[in-house]
Amino acid sequence: MASGLLDRKDGPMDISGDYELTRDEFKRAMGAIIGRQRLIIIWMMTPVLAAVGLMRVTSGDAGFGTFLLACGLLCGPSAIWQVARTARLQAPQFCVPTAVRLTNEAYHVKTALYTSIRSWASFLKIRETREFWLLHTHQRFAVIIPKRAFDAAQQREINDFLRGASTTAMRLREA
Repeated sequence: MASGLLDRKDGPMDISGDYELTRDEFKRAMGAIIGRQRLIIIWMMTPVLAAVGLMRVTSGDAGFGTFLLACGLLCGPSAIWQVARTARLQAPQFCVPTAVRLTNEAYHVKTALYTSIRSWASFLKIRETREFWLLHTHQRFAVIIPKRAFDAAQQREINDFLRGASTTAMRLREA
């Protein structure tokens, strides 16, 4: 039974696929979830903090200046390390054989570890990258669906559907 809001002209969507994320795919998806903008801001903070730290050290405030300089030099590399660390720790939960089914009503997923069904309305934002569809459940958390799990025709159908679901979700949130 279709939801009404996300009905398609040519009938209900019901597409299934199987995949197993590789650790590299998971790491790339995590980077996309966190977002380049945040990483760029963090990398921009590196020279700013370092420069302010150097100015403080040269003006006689060695303690606070050294602290700012250290923060500046460690900010960017530690952010990248944290993304890699998080990906490494969470990979065993996500890099497992996975069966996914996409219908007009919901996203269904099944692994050896869990089974879940989420209605499309539960996703805050839906994004597409070159490799993945990212269904955001939170600002920093998202469901990762690799496009390679589907053939070209299915990918087009999913893209069309998700564009409609994303637009509908945005309209619902704005109301």
